Amino acid sequence: MIRDRHYIRDENQVDLCEGCRDVVVMANKQEWGVVVVTNQSGIGRGIVKWEDYERVTDRMLLKIGNGHVDAIIACGDAPSNDDFSWRKPSPGMILYVADILNIDIEGSIMVGDRLSDIMAGYHAGIGTLVHTMTGHGENERGAVLEWLKRNENSGNQMEKCKLYLVDSLMSLRGACLGEAWAPQGLDCYRVGLRHAKP
Repeated sequence: MIRDRHYIRDENQVDLCEGCRDVVVMANKQEWGVVVVTNQSGIGRGIVKWEDYERVTDRMLLKIGNGHVDAIIACGDAPSNDDFSWRKPSPGMILYVADILNIDIEGSIMVGDRLSDIMAGYHAGIGTLVHTMTGHGENERGAVLEWLKRNENSGNQMEKCKLYLVDSLMSLRGACLGEAWAPQGLDCYRVGLRHAKP
């Protein structure tokens, strides 16, 4: 949601990714809950304090303006703690907040710029995953495609999970959230089975 500033500590450096506010407002209009699930390894590495993160998050919410975020859940563990952590790609944070807010996981959409976002959503059982090129997405797209290929080669036919590849959040802005919410012409995959069009 925020343009990458590499362990951002200063709330004055908060700049939303293009289309972020529009996607939140669009989801609100469709009466979809909006939940932010974030890894904050800078805290575990000792680079960022929780107080810094909270100030940055408050500024992000202020910049979203009339868009409403229902919940934010963050994991401050460093990557070295992955075996016992809720850090994405673990689905722990997603499953926790889904339980607390009574969220329909299979009917949910997860948008992320990292492979860890896509994997966390997949392992949580989220029905629609979207990988965007914003943020880290350009550097992560190859890893997402490689993960998809490994899934296809494993014979894993998870028919209920769709993966969309988009260039930016702006690609989602004009789409209606619902049964056929994705714009035409996007690359759409079911994990394990490629579809030509959504």
